[in-house]
Amino acid sequence: MPARFRPPRTCRYLGHPEPPLRMKQGTWVEAEAFCYAGMGMHRRARALYPDGKLRIVRCGPPDTFFSVPVRGGGWIEFFDDVVTFHPPQTMGFG
Repeated sequence: MPARFRPPRTCRYLGHPEPPLRMKQGTWVEAEAFCYAGMGMHRRARALYPDGKLRIVRCGPPDTFFSVPVRGGGWIEFFDDVVTFHPPQTMGFG
């Protein structure tokens, strides 16, 4: 196990355990209850980057059914049972 790997946390919301959502290729997302005010308004996810590497990102509550914003820009999506990171898009003019 790599030295920087930290397993996902399990939270207890209103006394009930909420385990992380584990998906294919070693990706996971911590429970949405971590996004509420009493839990710090952020959660972690292990997502597949465009270069094919798995990295841990910090994200917040979902803004739509399909995407979750990531701290520092970009967003993650859950498609085909894999958590995938999408970097922020730059708008080029000219």
